[in-house]
Amino acid sequence: MSIRELFLRNWLQKTISMVLAVALFVFVRSMLTHELRVPVQLRIKNRPSYLMSVGKLEETITVTVRGIKSKIDSIDGTRITASVDMADAVPGLNEFPVILHYPGYSEDIQLTTSVRSLRIQMDYAMERMIPLVPVIKGNPSDGYIIYETNIVPAMLLVRGPAMILSNLASLPTMPFSVSGLKSAIASPVQVDLGNLNIEIRQSGQIVLRLGIVPERKARAFDSLVPVIEGLNPGLRMVQPEELPKVRVVLTGDSLKIDQLKDTEVRLVLSMTNLQKGIHEVRISPVLPDGIRVKSTDPGSVAVELAEGNP
Repeated sequence: MSIRELFLRNWLQKTISMVLAVALFVFVRSMLTHELRVPVQLRIKNRPSYLMSVGKLEETITVTVRGIKSKIDSIDGTRITASVDMADAVPGLNEFPVILHYPGYSEDIQLTTSVRSLRIQMDYAMERMIPLVPVIKGNPSDGYIIYETNIVPAMLLVRGPAMILSNLASLPTMPFSVSGLKSAIASPVQVDLGNLNIEIRQSGQIVLRLGIVPERKARAFDSLVPVIEGLNPGLRMVQPEELPKVRVVLTGDSLKIDQLKDTEVRLVLSMTNLQKGIHEVRISPVLPDGIRVKSTDPGSVAVELAEGNP
């Protein structure tokens, strides 16, 4: 029998047998081969001190371990390392291979990762003082306002790539909530570096101080008539014949100013120590505690005093 006849005789049965054998081999292998995914911290080695990456680097990558089940079950994921060697880094765009390692590695297991290399923009490192800007979230309790904001220190020494720091105007803090507050507060806050690859070079807390006080509100009182006080005996006011009606704008805590009644606002024309003649007398409001005068219209009255009984 020729070799050709050997392969062609009962070829259909032989083909089916071959397909079944391959399928059985793949099935058995898949039953024996297992896969383990492990998050691994990425280590940076030998980075030149005068260079920094422009953006933040990936902190962890996922390493896939494949092998027979008995080997996979014995794998200690914490001993897998992933590293990038930056010894040859230069300013500009660099590409560094990711190196995987596992102690006791053998051909029975396979280490792979989708991140085979990192493309990283590098730049010269520099230090600079950058102003801090507090970020406030929410509002104080109803009737209260923030009247003063102070952050200490006001500027922060940071280190980063020159192309970033040279154009950086300020750094924000993490949002600080003032919702529901009714009094001054001092609290430590953190800097929000976002995706910037920047290092803070000074120690100590960053403290945000906020002055929170009751909200001041303005309110107008119209057609108030001043009263005369302190007129010397033997003198009388001949001019004006009728005192003017005065408009007063007052300010104070919103709750107090809303509850203030017209009868609690007194306007006084003090004639104390005035002699006969013409005088410009200032209108002086007498007010409850915490209430202040914003404006008075008119602010004074021209009076003429003469001898005689009122």
